Amino acid sequence: MRYRKKPTVVEAFQLTQEVAEAWFLDGEPVPMLCEISMLGSFNKKERKVHEAYIQIPGKLFNEPTRIDLGDWVIRDENGKTSGCDNETFLATYEPMPDYDV
Repeated sequence: MRYRKKPTVVEAFQLTQEVAEAWFLDGEPVPMLCEISMLGSFNKKERKVHEAYIQIPGKLFNEPTRIDLGDWVIRDENGKTSGCDNETFLATYEPMPDYDV
């Protein structure tokens, strides 16, 4: 027997250099409210982010999930937050204009 994945709607943002700079250098909030920590190294004087990544608290063995630049942070319909690499995200999801989660 074959199965097809049911369509789901998620809220997501991509961790880009611009998002990291806004977070570290300008103190802007992460694009969506969730339990995450953004870590990395930066120089405020030069306005340069050298490295950035996000950690999502782990549900399995308390190990956090690491999301690097270019990856996506996803929050599903149940409020569960997870990470996804860019290639998988683009193959799995498509934008839904004018939709509120």
